[in-house]
Amino acid sequence: MNGSDAPRGTATPFRVLDRLGSLSFALQAATDPDTVFHALAEHVLDIAGADQFALLLLNDESGDLEGYAYERDRAGGRRVLLVPDQDGFLGQVLRHETFLAHEASDASRAGPDEIGWSGDAPATLVGMPLRIGTTLLGLTVVGYRRARPVTSRRRRTLLFLADQIGMAVDRLRVREELHASARSLDEARLALRRMDQTKSDLISVVSHEMRTPLTAIKAYTESLLDNLGRPSFDMQEKFLSVINEEADRLTRMVNDVLDLSRMDSGRRRLRVEPLGIPAVVEDARLTVEPTLQQKRLQLRVTVSDDLPPVEADFDLLKQVFVNLLHNAAKFSPEDREIFVRVAMHGDQARFEVEDQGHGIPTEKLPHVFERFYRVEDGGGARTEGTGLGLAIVKSVVELHGGAIHVESEVGRGTRFVFELPLHQHGFLRLIRSLEPLFVQPERRNVLQQCVTMVAEVMDAGIVSFMFLDETGTSLRVQAAHGLDPDTVARTQVRVGDSIAGWVAHHGEPLLVRDIESSRRFRKMSHPQYETKSLLAAPILIAGETVGVVNVNNKSDGLPFDEDDLRLLVAIVARVSAALERLHHQPTEADIAATLSSLRAVIRARRQRLIPNTRRSFKLATDVARRLSLPEDEIAILGYIARVHDVGMLTLENAPWCSSQVWSERERRDVESHPQSSIRLLRPLESAPKVHEIILAHHERMDGEGYPRGLRGEEIPLAARILAAVDAFEALTAGRPYRDPVSDAEALAELRRASGTQFDPNVVEALAAALDEAGDARPPSTGAARPTGRTEGVTP
Repeated sequence: MNGSDAPRGTATPFRVLDRLGSLSFALQAATDPDTVFHALAEHVLDIAGADQFALLLLNDESGDLEGYAYERDRAGGRRVLLVPDQDGFLGQVLRHETFLAHEASDASRAGPDEIGWSGDAPATLVGMPLRIGTTLLGLTVVGYRRARPVTSRRRRTLLFLADQIGMAVDRLRVREELHASARSLDEARLALRRMDQTKSDLISVVSHEMRTPLTAIKAYTESLLDNLGRPSFDMQEKFLSVINEEADRLTRMVNDVLDLSRMDSGRRRLRVEPLGIPAVVEDARLTVEPTLQQKRLQLRVTVSDDLPPVEADFDLLKQVFVNLLHNAAKFSPEDREIFVRVAMHGDQARFEVEDQGHGIPTEKLPHVFERFYRVEDGGGARTEGTGLGLAIVKSVVELHGGAIHVESEVGRGTRFVFELPLHQHGFLRLIRSLEPLFVQPERRNVLQQCVTMVAEVMDAGIVSFMFLDETGTSLRVQAAHGLDPDTVARTQVRVGDSIAGWVAHHGEPLLVRDIESSRRFRKMSHPQYETKSLLAAPILIAGETVGVVNVNNKSDGLPFDEDDLRLLVAIVARVSAALERLHHQPTEADIAATLSSLRAVIRARRQRLIPNTRRSFKLATDVARRLSLPEDEIAILGYIARVHDVGMLTLENAPWCSSQVWSERERRDVESHPQSSIRLLRPLESAPKVHEIILAHHERMDGEGYPRGLRGEEIPLAARILAAVDAFEALTAGRPYRDPVSDAEALAELRRASGTQFDPNVVEALAAALDEAGDARPPSTGAARPTGRTEGVTP
């Protein structure tokens, strides 16, 4: 990288302005990341008078740093990918998110080998975080081979350059997000067209196929009714048999559609176990035996003696054989044979199902696995069925990590061939890799704190975390809050059974308002459960359902509702992400940070630093709906309402509990608590949208709020809702320095501050929600004490 011939050091102000103009022009002209990075390096090395420069971006998923390292007098940059040492120079810059300089005496601590400079190690190293708003993008490093004092002027110049780099990187990120969004929109548009066509095909085919059995059922039922009570009518048994067959046909059709839908959506997870293939084939043969007998077809099965057990889902593998055998029988003339052959092929099991039917024309072979596609019989007659059987076969085989193809010759029959791996390594390996969460003390402590945090945020007396066992077929309790040890030890639920088993099987959250009247899960409530209502949500790691969170005994005794379910889903998503990070060889610092975050939420809830009433949570979600906030954002708001003020824990002497006027230092400390909340929650929460709402919930409509002085529409709507509900809760619940007031008094206070502190639309939506709820609290008997606060409503 060629620099200037001017004396080394920070450039003069006029030169800085000139070079910044040049940098701005270069960045405007650049369209790809590499060009932007090289332009930044050339200008930073020149303006800062530095010998070395590195731009490293943070990978949010892995925590790695990746980017480029540049050196003066060396052309081009070198690609860098590294894992920052938490105690090293780069780790300190990331952890503290602050300007950090190590000079000559600290050169050994500067960690030159972290980046791997090819020249001399830097005597002075400066690191600066790259931030946009509350989002940490990465860091930039500037090195000097000769010791240079980091003067206030040099610091200002470097920080200004860091801001320019951050904005340039953010522009690249936004541009890539726009391109990705455009690609996603194009893909979604095509997918919607395909879905619309599929829906039309489904309606057309299913309505046609349903009409035939329904017509037969109706006709035969009418005949039975017309001849009811006539002794001479002796066709009852035959007619009832036809009705039964047509009802079975309808059932098969509905099951085919549902099975394919579950596999498409990823809700049908494999229940893997070692299977003896002869037993699976025999079970399938018994199912299709009536069809074989109708056409006097013989089934010939050959299974190689050296075939070991195959790890597969019994029900799904049986369905593959049933569908293929039905297909073979359908297209076979009478008095022919169908062959099933199973043998080893390399390290996989190879399966063949062959018939002696009419065969399939070559041009039609590529379409046989398509949905609703049906090959006409040899005579051109339209065959029965939905056209989904072979599509289901292909989905099941691929779900097992296998592949299937078809071979056919007209007039000689058709052979379907598929291969399956002997072992389903992926999912079972994932399940078994979770064992450290259950046995290693540090990680098990994290798991237990997760349970306690969920109990606190959900206001629930009983919470349990169940995980799949090593076979992936049963759930066991691995951590619990409120359950006795005996119940924890003996509870085991098979996947698909009961409530937790249903959630594990389908991968969907579930709300049961009354377990004793539920048509799906009806049973007597357990003695430990004080309420009949419960929630369950899947735990997802690496995109797979590995466990279930169960929540019972709501503290207010009322049934759970849909808002509670959305809140649980939002919390479990954060817990799942935290557990997934700990699943990938976490450092001690990672575990400590996660524990600190969990304990902060628990302490804040127990010390009532966060609104602790059910009503405040419901008011926030009700107001959000009245203001047409999307449902996914309402779920996020409900979650934030339960955790947003954990930063209050960082304040000394609890100034919010004092009736004295705050000192200037106390005021600064209190006004910094939104940033502290974000820092404490970061191991659990990385979404910028959540950070933005937490950061803005003490802003005011007139711009006099904190920490950034946002005004009006600059404040996110969810933050404006949270501000009003928080203030209402503070006024009606009271504080150590202030008696509670009635709902009417609190609402009047909010209306007085409407337009200056609070959004008028939010205040009126809150008033409408209170009016509709009709559970207003009576006026308090005591007068509110003066607070010594500045003008405005203080939560």
